[in-house]
Amino acid sequence: MDGRLIGRFVQLIAEHTGLHVREQDRASLSQKLQARMKSLKISLPEKYYELLARADSEGEWRELTLLLTTGESYFFRDRELFNLLKTQLLPEIIDRKKQQQIATGAAKRSLRIWSAGCSTGEEPYSLAILVKQLIPDLSNWDILILGTDINQESIAKAKLGIYSSWSFRKVEPELQKQYFKPVRSNWQIDDRIQKMVSFKSGNLLKDNFPNYLDIYDFDLIICRNVFIYFDFQTVATIVKKFYQTLNPDGYFISGHAELYGQNLGNFKVKSFPAALVYQRPSGLSFENKTAIGSVFEDKERSQLLQPSAFAPASIPTVPRSLVTETESPEKILERAKIFLEKGDLANAIKAAELVIQQQSTNAIAYEILSQSYARLGNKTKAIQYCDRAIGLGSGSVKSYYILAHTSKSQGELEVAKDLLKKVIYLAPSSILAYLELGSIYEKEGDLNRSFKMRKNAWEILQELPTSTTLEHHEKVEVSDVRSQLKNFFQDCGSLR
Repeated sequence: MDGRLIGRFVQLIAEHTGLHVREQDRASLSQKLQARMKSLKISLPEKYYELLARADSEGEWRELTLLLTTGESYFFRDRELFNLLKTQLLPEIIDRKKQQQIATGAAKRSLRIWSAGCSTGEEPYSLAILVKQLIPDLSNWDILILGTDINQESIAKAKLGIYSSWSFRKVEPELQKQYFKPVRSNWQIDDRIQKMVSFKSGNLLKDNFPNYLDIYDFDLIICRNVFIYFDFQTVATIVKKFYQTLNPDGYFISGHAELYGQNLGNFKVKSFPAALVYQRPSGLSFENKTAIGSVFEDKERSQLLQPSAFAPASIPTVPRSLVTETESPEKILERAKIFLEKGDLANAIKAAELVIQQQSTNAIAYEILSQSYARLGNKTKAIQYCDRAIGLGSGSVKSYYILAHTSKSQGELEVAKDLLKKVIYLAPSSILAYLELGSIYEKEGDLNRSFKMRKNAWEILQELPTSTTLEHHEKVEVSDVRSQLKNFFQDCGSLR
């Protein structure tokens, strides 16, 4: 292949997978492309390019990705980092979760960890062993340890949980014997540890997260030795998505020097001998902080309103020119809706509060407050305003949905299921409610009901145009939902 055509393949691969093929790796890429062409009996590289560029080429992309990504891992890779997790970061997170349970009265404590780019599963299983060692009362916890990787062959191996001795080259023999059992010449992960971890294939660039299934509200995200395969802008895009997917005070850990030159100003950076650790502060999200911060750039608009009694100190006050008390409640409410849609949460809150000052029974204003505080991670206030909206008899689908989402994140699965069923009763075509229910049933091991809920969502999706946007507290496009559900059904082996 000539250099021009190889360049087109490099660009197409970057657009579809986020993987960056370096100049020195182009000869190797050419060999891999020719291997796939030979397998498919395609003689011209231009024809293979056309195949990859088609909308129905996901199957071939899976095969090519297997060749492009050959991740290598082993248990407890980077002992210093795992010691930091064991002695400082995870104990801090666990203690915070205990305090949250006391404050909220939740039935169970929740802990959510994501190993992004997990290869064949050694890292998430190592994390599960740490969690097992640190939490003796696992039955009192709702724990998700998720491993994802773009290479579906690696995910299949991770789900098996069987490893050769090479994966244990940094593991003490005593620990290996405690959590693994010999199977012929290999080792099988202990069933109790294996059940703590879920695996799924995923594309960090193209997948929509945080999303409605299981990629949301993580306390810890680890993505190491992955960004070396991406270009600078792709890394920036994924880091922003990670930020939005973390719980307030949650941690993100990357490999050494993988984030060099990136803008990480929204994170609080903590330096340890073992690693730089990035923490999402309590308060504003990545996107919303940027939007709200922009209102302070104009020096002439520095006259600020006093903070409302409703608003926590972490939310900045708002210039008077954006929201004023002299407008009619109806006009202010329309402004509040626009602010919420644009992610300008400070103004959305201020406008909704001004409406309530004049119309104390305006259910829509309370809904806007509940959605704004839910996006800011203030679950207490989100629940408070949901309850007010529902108490006014509004039959608020969004309020029930936010309450369900919050109950699920706190481990109150029965409450969450009842609330989601109310959402479906009020709005029978609520796709996200079906998907949330499917996720809960899967967590409970009821796979038949889980499949049924997702099948219901799939059938509703077929009636909607691809460009349709689904909204609750995040905007989700129909095309993204269809793609993820299609992958789910393919993993199940059926679209029955």
